[in-house]
Amino acid sequence: MLPSIATALGTLLVAVAFGQATAPTPPAAPASPVASVAPALPRPAGSPLQEIGRVRALTPFCKTTLAHANAAIGTTLGNDARIAFTIANLKTVDLDSTVIKKNAGTKELRETYVTLRAAAARAQGEAKDVEADAEHAPNPDQKAELVAFAQALGGAAFRQKRVAEQLGNYVAFLETHPPVTQFERDQQQFDIQYAQSARNSPFRGDARDYLTPTLSEMAKAAADRFVESTTAIEADESHASAFVEPAFGPCK
Repeated sequence: MLPSIATALGTLLVAVAFGQATAPTPPAAPASPVASVAPALPRPAGSPLQEIGRVRALTPFCKTTLAHANAAIGTTLGNDARIAFTIANLKTVDLDSTVIKKNAGTKELRETYVTLRAAAARAQGEAKDVEADAEHAPNPDQKAELVAFAQALGGAAFRQKRVAEQLGNYVAFLETHPPVTQFERDQQQFDIQYAQSARNSPFRGDARDYLTPTLSEMAKAAADRFVESTTAIEADESHASAFVEPAFGPCK
């Protein structure tokens, strides 16, 4: 029985990390100005993206497009910081020692999920605004550069929303599973070691290899998955930054 439990939970760990469970439906988040997001969260060191500055933006087209672009950039960078914070939190959160700590950790992760998903969806919409603005570009070359910028930035926002949904999957799992205390782990290890003394025991080697993963161990696995996701997000942001000068240079 014990090997089947360990196998089932191990499979579930992978499902959680890759977002194959069902995330809770977040409550509607009130709209907030972009200015309240970007300044509160620093730009991650790994991202080459930064808000566009020193543009006179004298024409209505330039003013509108620049405002939409900086809104999208600011929200995306804010999400980078949120994801970095979430990764650090998942690596250290205590979800097993007591029910109180498990509930507190789950509540914080749930709040992060709701905020991150809403902000990522907003960033996607802001990137689409830039793409729509491109239709009014004064020449085909600038239009193409603006579209390329918007699509690359929208790709980063899409990946950020996917991270949020994977976090939501883990939160949904936490809400329906109790913590795995150290006492329970010790008891399970004792049972496995005892079973190993039997003839033809299915347990081979280190008994710890058969222990069911704890909620905190699953949190660390989710963090590792999110670290992998940040690499792709940063690649999209780097791609977007390459189009900033050709897309917005004519507005200078």
